[in-house]
Amino acid sequence: MQDRSKVVAKIPTTTPNKVVEVKVYFKKGSGYYLSVLPVTIRKEGDATIREFDCFTAVAILLEAAERFNQKKLETHAHPTILMTESYKTILDTLLTDSKTDRAYSEPVVLAESPGDVARIEIE
Repeated sequence: MQDRSKVVAKIPTTTPNKVVEVKVYFKKGSGYYLSVLPVTIRKEGDATIREFDCFTAVAILLEAAERFNQKKLETHAHPTILMTESYKTILDTLLTDSKTDRAYSEPVVLAESPGDVARIEIE
């Protein structure tokens, strides 16, 4: 079975080993989504452990679709997605919501400006 998601970029934060993953994924019967999620990445022996807090992801529907199409996933997951209003909206929501009293984890603070593409690790 094909992987129905693709990480577009990892944005560094001020917290050690924590990044904001930008990902495009397909949800059956719904469509293609763009999401941002704070993730802590650590090594344990040969394994890479990805940890995240519940209810911290923010997503937005990019395109409604009933069936999965790999080419559409690749098109939506192109790095130029980082220049769209959809991306800016959900990133701003993540950064704002993480600072409220209803946040489930510590505030997310980016290491650099979100527009500083040079510091963003493109997948």
